[in-house]
Amino acid sequence: ELDALVGILMVWLTLRVTAKPENASAWAGLFAGGVVGMLASFPSIFVMTGCGVYLFIDGRGSRKYPVLVGIAWLLVFGALYRTLMSGASGNAYFYRFWEATFLRFGSPGLAGRLRDSMLDAFKPVPLPREFFSLKALFPFAMIGGWALYRVSRAVVLIPIVAVGCAFAASALGRYPVDGRFLLFAAPLTLLVLGSGVGFLGERIERRWPASVALAFLVVLVGLNLRGYMGLANIPAQVEGREAARDVIRGSLGEPVYVSASGIPLWAFYSTNWSKQEAVFLDSLAHLGSVGGLSASNGPSRSAVDREGATMRFLRLGHQELIGVRTGMEYRTKTGYLASQPDSGWLANEIERITSLCSPSVWILSSHRTGEGDLIVAELTTMGGRVTRSTRERQAFAFRIRLPFAPRCASRAADMRGQE
Repeated sequence: ELDALVGILMVWLTLRVTAKPENASAWAGLFAGGVVGMLASFPSIFVMTGCGVYLFIDGRGSRKYPVLVGIAWLLVFGALYRTLMSGASGNAYFYRFWEATFLRFGSPGLAGRLRDSMLDAFKPVPLPREFFSLKALFPFAMIGGWALYRVSRAVVLIPIVAVGCAFAASALGRYPVDGRFLLFAAPLTLLVLGSGVGFLGERIERRWPASVALAFLVVLVGLNLRGYMGLANIPAQVEGREAARDVIRGSLGEPVYVSASGIPLWAFYSTNWSKQEAVFLDSLAHLGSVGGLSASNGPSRSAVDREGATMRFLRLGHQELIGVRTGMEYRTKTGYLASQPDSGWLANEIERITSLCSPSVWILSSHRTGEGDLIVAELTTMGGRVTRSTRERQAFAFRIRLPFAPRCASRAADMRGQE
């Protein structure tokens, strides 16, 4: 992650300045590194605040340099924030999605939020869930911090100030405190915990034979092993590719229903990027945007009735139906706000699919929300039969053979009578 890399580089540039406090090129490098860091990682401003505070109180050389660099950083950050982030700062969906991660005074369960936020700073540590608590981690962090402080004050003080600034911004409602937003402190957190383990291991080795110290390390590695093995189960970035390709290869003129949660993978893998499909992609972007009918994490509208009549495209030699949202909104640390889709949603989507009067239809969806499973289950209940399927961990594609609906037969008879 760039956040973690930038954090480490900023600490290194700060240590370089403290070694040569009167060297103008070292200060120029620190300033330039901060500007590049802000362009690559917005949370780096917290690390830079920690660097500036440390340099100011360190007392080596003139204090005018850290003040000038700090002012210059603030001006650059202000310009970048106004240009790139001002839109997000007023985005209602952003605040709704991350609401449970803000540490505003008066928020419900503030003590629990604060505890969870402190634990989020240790998220990179692959410990089993039962050992992942402040009671287990805090002693190691305190011992490691003290041991590391004796070696380098900067490596301890900078991340403390940085994380403190992130928490302060969260208290003001300007920054969500969640594991991914605290990755800038991850390398330094691991270093502190590692120092704590090393300090204890060294003391054990002094008092007891080396075999006991080795056993101590084996136990620690064993506790982490399950966490490291869990990394192998992280879904691959190509999840959904085979499902989309199976639909493209097998549809042969048969209609395709793409659920709201399946739009991103279908747009990416079905688009011929050597050709211009701007109208199709712009339409999907509009439908899937905040407030759009196909925004997969859009809010509930209580009931669904005759939605999505125009959400149909003719491309790749077949018709594509884009699913409407379920209304099962998800929020970080809160989960889904509803256990079932909005009233009428399933009937609405089944009506859209069967109204095509096609003997077979493809269903492409993500497993994330389960909406595709509901549609497949309903179609099979109506007499449909799955004739082909491709399942991946994050997506699936089903070809379903449908019974010829009576109303489709009557429609065909009416058309023959008109001829």
